[in-house]
Amino acid sequence: MSPRHPGRPAVQPRPVRRAYEQVADQMRQWILTGALTAGEQLPVEAELAEQFGTSRSTIREALRLLAADNLVVTRAGAGGGTSVARPVPDRISHLLDSNLSLLVWSDELTPEDVIATREILEIPVASLAAANRDEDQLDRLRKLLPERPGEMDPDALHQIDREFHNVLFEASGNRLLPLLCAPLSGVLERGFQRSRMAPDFWEAVVQEHRAIAAAVEARDTEGAADRMRDHLRSVREGYRLMDVAHRRDQPTG
Repeated sequence: MSPRHPGRPAVQPRPVRRAYEQVADQMRQWILTGALTAGEQLPVEAELAEQFGTSRSTIREALRLLAADNLVVTRAGAGGGTSVARPVPDRISHLLDSNLSLLVWSDELTPEDVIATREILEIPVASLAAANRDEDQLDRLRKLLPERPGEMDPDALHQIDREFHNVLFEASGNRLLPLLCAPLSGVLERGFQRSRMAPDFWEAVVQEHRAIAAAVEARDTEGAADRMRDHLRSVREGYRLMDVAHRRDQPTG
């Protein structure tokens, strides 16, 4: 349909959202704003259908959407029903990990984006760890510094590397940082196979970890941040070289 007035833009019809999506959106809003609290039991489907003025099948589909987002849980049998999910940190971290990986593999994010974000988060993490670490965390860091990394299996080194950073996240004293930082490392793990890294890469990683751990032990907050910055720059270069080699090895034509 042409607009009656030439200077007025044409009307663009908007698709109407399905009823179950509208119901899910409203219930999601209630959950995220605390109007429905964690563990709270929801009314049965028939009652919800009456409240929303819709069918039970619409309510059922809305609940499936919310369950897919881990916002509600449904239990069968006597004493079952649907309730607001209780937050589980590991599940939240896993969901973030999965979705970030999908974004990288679909080229919505690049590994460079992920590495740059790690730098933004993990440099302050090292400083916080130096300020807040306890003796148990310090002891765990020391145990993650192998003497002869060049003689070790790459998969074992990879596990040690991941655990070293996890201890720093924990030592920061901020409970949100592990949920944000660990998935970023996981994305890179799957995007690049570190087992293909040369032995001298792992020698450098362990030496950089030693420098970070020494600063954390000394409660040198600025030094820990500087050593983490140096380490992540080195990791960035290692991934860049691997990416170049990977592209070179790809068949052409």
